Amino acid sequence: LILNDYLVDNRVFVSASLPLPIGSRALLTSSTEVYLGNNTLLRFNGLLVNNEYVNTTELPLTINQTYVVNYIWVKYYRLQVIDGANLLTNLSGWYNEDSIVNITVSRPVIYLGNGTRLVFTGFITNATHYVITNDTLILLMDRPITVIINWSREYNASLGLYTVNGVYVTTKYLGWIMNGEEVTNVSIGSVTYGLRTPLLITGVNNTAIINAKYGTLTVRDALGLPIPFTQVIIKCNDQEIMGVTNAYGATQELLIPTNAKCVVKAPPIGYYSIAIILTIILLIAIIYYALHHSKAT
Repeated sequence: LILNDYLVDNRVFVSASLPLPIGSRALLTSSTEVYLGNNTLLRFNGLLVNNEYVNTTELPLTINQTYVVNYIWVKYYRLQVIDGANLLTNLSGWYNEDSIVNITVSRPVIYLGNGTRLVFTGFITNATHYVITNDTLILLMDRPITVIINWSREYNASLGLYTVNGVYVTTKYLGWIMNGEEVTNVSIGSVTYGLRTPLLITGVNNTAIINAKYGTLTVRDALGLPIPFTQVIIKCNDQEIMGVTNAYGATQELLIPTNAKCVVKAPPIGYYSIAIILTIILLIAIIYYALHHSKAT
């Protein structure tokens, strides 16, 4: 009886030639699998008895001829799939050596409710032979392999904005923002305001303080008189804020940056100054006319 790749004590594989009396009986047995360590195991896949395949773990033989028995083993490697969305962890398991594994992320965006979603961002693997195409990873099981499926958590974020003195301004809807993304400024209308401190997005509802406060400006002309009912431009650094003055030359409440130098651009002469100048000209004309008329009479 000749045995090849026979497992002894689930540890050592041996080949042996055993002289047995004719007519004696032998019972050949085998373990179903042997763990080799390092996420590798062997699984018993049958016997080859005198070149004939027999699928059994127990084979009784009557020794009436020479038997050559080969134990057939198949090597398996462990595939570990780490998936934060828990969609593909069921692919973790044992795969026979040199098999091909296809891992496809069928849902690249997963909506969790409450303004939160997961967005697939890619694969990380220690495989040495693999191909990645869009949302699919195809790999060769030639060793123990780990695959990490990366997801980005995003929030459909809103941002409640307040002035430096605590006055509510507005709520800005930012759309889908990645968890941990930093926001340093926001646009309100056509003006961009910096945040007092950078904000890290960690949820759906967020609040922040902008470097601005509400205020009114009284606009005066070259004669020092208020400029009424006029559209003026407040230029703060490279940005412009539009305002309209009332009868007293004061603008409506404007959201003015506190960390910028602002200059008001307005006509040099306002309606009141024009009216006074015209009145003076008219008075001069009347006086002039009166003086000349009295001389004539």
